[in-house]
Amino acid sequence: MVDNVHVLVLDLVEAVEEIELKIVPDGSAAMVSVGLLHTLTTIMSDVGAIVMDIQDKTEEYRIRLPRRSA
Repeated sequence: MVDNVHVLVLDLVEAVEEIELKIVPDGSAAMVSVGLLHTLTTIMSDVGAIVMDIQDKTEEYRIRLPRRSA
């Protein structure tokens, strides 16, 4: 499963430069969102992305992806 996610993220890195995640806390769903965010940022850091502009109060997260040389 994790290998599939890695492949998806690597494909995504080639097409996108920045991802903006907006997480809206809603009871137990907030815990799932936080877990998903942690997993995503871990995978993103593995491919060299930089997590930036983490706004805890607004629950907005931006992830800057590295540019790939052509």
